[in-house]
Amino acid sequence: TALQVRNFLERQPVIFLQHDCRALLLGQLFHRFGHGAAQFPPRHQLLSDVLGLPAPRLLEALREAVAHGVVVVDESGEGYRLRHGLMTEVVAADLLPGERLDLHRRFALALAGSGQAAQLAHHWYEAGDAEQALEASVAAAWASEGVHAYTEAHRHWLRAAELAAGPRRAEYLDRSARAAEFAGDHDQAVRLLDQLLASPGPDGMAVALL
Repeated sequence: TALQVRNFLERQPVIFLQHDCRALLLGQLFHRFGHGAAQFPPRHQLLSDVLGLPAPRLLEALREAVAHGVVVVDESGEGYRLRHGLMTEVVAADLLPGERLDLHRRFALALAGSGQAAQLAHHWYEAGDAEQALEASVAAAWASEGVHAYTEAHRHWLRAAELAAGPRRAEYLDRSARAAEFAGDHDQAVRLLDQLLASPGPDGMAVALL
């Protein structure tokens, strides 16, 4: 239970209560993209970039976390994941809102130029930067469509529509509906088209009729 996990963490060295190691523990939470989506445990270099720690300090923290059973090396051998998913929730509950925003911003900055648009979109959105989140969401949607991952494309276009306004919002709603249709979610596609037709002004009607 969450209480058992909290008690376990409280028995560990003070290193687990420090800001840098909380970022390590939250990495798995911050790489979760909605219900049923894949999780991307943070890799070593990403953690190094996010935390800005000297290499010996980062390795010390990671080794101690592994030794105490909090973190394990992931299946790829290049990153880390929590041994127990509840650990993330317990540590996240103790974060102040400003700390959460700052950690997301640091992850986004570290991922810039990585080509990982889906992760970048998630972090910018959670960091409260709508402009950057919109740009990354559109890039993630196009990338998903490029590999025929229409369920993911639908989700990214929908996020883009949430962040956009005017003609762009109508365009992204339409693209989200089309992706949902390709993904086999016909009911969702119809709901989105109905929402598009109900949009004020000519933009929604014009796009929906294309």
